[in-house]
Amino acid sequence: MLCGFYPRSRSSSAKKNKTEKASKKHLPLPTGRYTVGSLDIITEYGLEGVFFRLYFPTNSADILQRESEWPLWLPDKKYGKGYVYFRRCNTYVYGKVFNFFGGDTHSPVLWHSAPIQGSHKFPVLLFSHGLGGNRTTCATLGAEIASHGFIVASIEH
Repeated sequence: MLCGFYPRSRSSSAKKNKTEKASKKHLPLPTGRYTVGSLDIITEYGLEGVFFRLYFPTNSADILQRESEWPLWLPDKKYGKGYVYFRRCNTYVYGKVFNFFGGDTHSPVLWHSAPIQGSHKFPVLLFSHGLGGNRTTCATLGAEIASHGFIVASIEH
């Protein structure tokens, strides 16, 4: 399942210990062999700049033991209101509802971690969220692909 929120779940690195749980509300955990790191990159401010979230394989870690390093799925509450505005709903009412349910949801990746060092070569995938989204809209998909050995650049446009 690529969509949905999981209040508690197992990580792929914790499959042996099925009782281990995360305490934060989060998106589904990646299932690949790599632990996933993530960071935002902006080349310059203004019309000429590029802004994207990068997902990449990082050094192996038990993702559940490092949940303090997970970023929020929505970097700001204004993103929730933007989704509601795009759907042409009342942003005051539905924006609060959306942010209540999704505003404190975390993405189970290691924020600002270093990519795997060494002779590893990973293919790069450029991802566009489509209409009415942003660079974090498909965070579950970006993390899942990166956990299988890809570098994913999710563009904000």
